[in-house]
Amino acid sequence: MSSLRLVITIAVSVAALAAGVSFSDPMGSGIPGRTARAVSPFEIINIDHTPCRYDSKRQGTCMLGVSCTAAGGRFNATNPCDPRTGSTFGVCCLLQQTCDGVIMTNNTYFVNPDFPSDTTESQTCEITVMPPRGTCYLRLDFTNFTIHDPVQGACVADQFHVPEAEHDAPMLCGYNNETHMYIYVRDLVGKQNVTLRFNLGEWNGPRQWMINVAQIECGQDWTPGERGCLQVHMAANDTVRSYNYDERNPGRSTMLAGLDYTVCVRQAQSRCYVRWVSEFFSLSASNGTTAVGQACTQNYVLINQGFDVKQKTSIDRYCGDVFGARKNSTSASPVISTARPYHVRVRTSTNATALGRGFILKYSQLQCLNTRVISYRD
Repeated sequence: MSSLRLVITIAVSVAALAAGVSFSDPMGSGIPGRTARAVSPFEIINIDHTPCRYDSKRQGTCMLGVSCTAAGGRFNATNPCDPRTGSTFGVCCLLQQTCDGVIMTNNTYFVNPDFPSDTTESQTCEITVMPPRGTCYLRLDFTNFTIHDPVQGACVADQFHVPEAEHDAPMLCGYNNETHMYIYVRDLVGKQNVTLRFNLGEWNGPRQWMINVAQIECGQDWTPGERGCLQVHMAANDTVRSYNYDERNPGRSTMLAGLDYTVCVRQAQSRCYVRWVSEFFSLSASNGTTAVGQACTQNYVLINQGFDVKQKTSIDRYCGDVFGARKNSTSASPVISTARPYHVRVRTSTNATALGRGFILKYSQLQCLNTRVISYRD
């Protein structure tokens, strides 16, 4: 146990004893006939900077109220972290940093300097992340992310990038609300800090960002199972969207040029295949039809061994204006895959004239069935 945790544990335990908190039923069940385990005062609280829900959109970090205040955070006293203790002890603390700040605590937000208002001035705004030993990944959740749009697919006016991870994390710009990325940092921990940098160019338009920075220990349940996944989805059903796709105005959206990354989906228990459907799909011009296989050479998503339930042939590449495994179809259709691991590879051209507008794909992991039955059923 670290000295910080020890001090916190002792302080809270003493406070609880002074307040007359009973340790005979630590969960406060009140169920007649239940034999309560005797609990040491040193076990009543384990405030370990674990994630908590601050509000409907933002995550916080569990800590003592005095620690939250000292760190410059804020909390709601009626929103405790631990139902055993009430609001007197652990609180869900919202931590934010802006330009030139340092992030050491898990689930701290990086926000633009005028947040929640827009920032309009040209500047470089960066923060330093100092992940503790044992950290394998940073997960960046872009709750808000709006800067200048790409110009012919390139981030020219405004840029967001991670200098220490340029080979793993692409440069971003435009609109990226509700997307995320994982950055592998295990080789950097203890040797080099990680910089999150916005370069805001000579443009006086509105920019705003709120990025949750989660530090993920090696070996945790939510750690990616393998390196090389820029995005990771843990749920049995979820949505995958391309960077810089703005559902508020799809006509203005364009894919970023020169991307090549992998979206990984963790296989759920007792689920043996994935069903992909499109909510929006525009990767290349195809006169309003599907384009698959060898027809997809510049911009495409790759779903290994994907197939249509009414066809026997598997197809890996999907592009065009419509999503589906049926060639030259004007109607979208689901794509099924039993290939594991569940990956989607996204590639875009460096040729700006060939870029599409982007995609929103939804997946469902379905119960295990015989593969031959899946292939031939309607």
